[in-house]
Amino acid sequence: MAYKRTKITVVGAGEIGSAILYTLMLKNLAGELVLLNRNRERAEAKAADIYHCTGLDGGPFVQSGDIRDSAGSEIVIITAGVLPEENGSRTDVLEKNLAIYKKMVPEIMSYSPGCILLVLTNPVDVMSYAAMKLSAVDPSRVIGTGTLLDTIRLRRILADRSGTEPHLLDAMVIGEHGDSLIPLWGRSIGLDEEARREIEESTKRAGWEIRLAKEHSCYAISLAAVRVVEAILGRSEGPLPVSVYLSGQYGIKDMYLSLPVLLGSRGVTNILEPSLTVAEASKLKESAEELEVFFAQADKYLFDYGKET
Repeated sequence: MAYKRTKITVVGAGEIGSAILYTLMLKNLAGELVLLNRNRERAEAKAADIYHCTGLDGGPFVQSGDIRDSAGSEIVIITAGVLPEENGSRTDVLEKNLAIYKKMVPEIMSYSPGCILLVLTNPVDVMSYAAMKLSAVDPSRVIGTGTLLDTIRLRRILADRSGTEPHLLDAMVIGEHGDSLIPLWGRSIGLDEEARREIEESTKRAGWEIRLAKEHSCYAISLAAVRVVEAILGRSEGPLPVSVYLSGQYGIKDMYLSLPVLLGSRGVTNILEPSLTVAEASKLKESAEELEVFFAQADKYLFDYGKET
């Protein structure tokens, strides 16, 4: 995929969508960037402000518009959705966000039938599943940012605790982007079990701590989304832990959870299965079982039928 000829649409002009658009512009990852938002005036203002930045060193064409202006996008990044209340959970907003997707995803696909969908809306695993079902495309073309954000946070915390540069760490997070996330610690960095529990809890609470300060977590998730785009465009290598459709990995199927995957111009090219300890494998299975009810709810709401459990 030649990035200079690539068209990328960002749906949602809130703090996350705007940060993604700005980062895509800075990295010059596309020839054209489109920003969509329910409040058209807001999208126009954000797109204009970001486009003005290209007056210094050049860059992509940036515009706002309606769904028709997204036509022919190779990648569509969906940030639109309702945020959970303080101290709530990401699944609290599931039905409201499913209602948004039920209308929006088919419209996106009607104008960009060959696109890759990148989902950020929470609960991201279930919303990625919903986007896949509603788009009726191969699951490899629907990706959620998943635990890439958690991995970024984990490595930053680990680096601060251990004195190791983040890029030298091979720790990652798999499973749910939520309370049942599973850290894979990689090579030993000399932390005892108590320290690891503290770091795991800090990783889980990182986003909520920002919310409790009356702010929105937008920069780290935006960087995560852009890193996925870079991988799709062939501008970065190596696996990324993102939310993908599982079809039997670790005995889990018909749901989205995060595992390290390789990405390319067609989306997911390979889902890796790292060696897990007995405890890690058990946690992953338990997480999948706990989340099954939410995937069933998505099926029931979107299509008026339930998954067999």
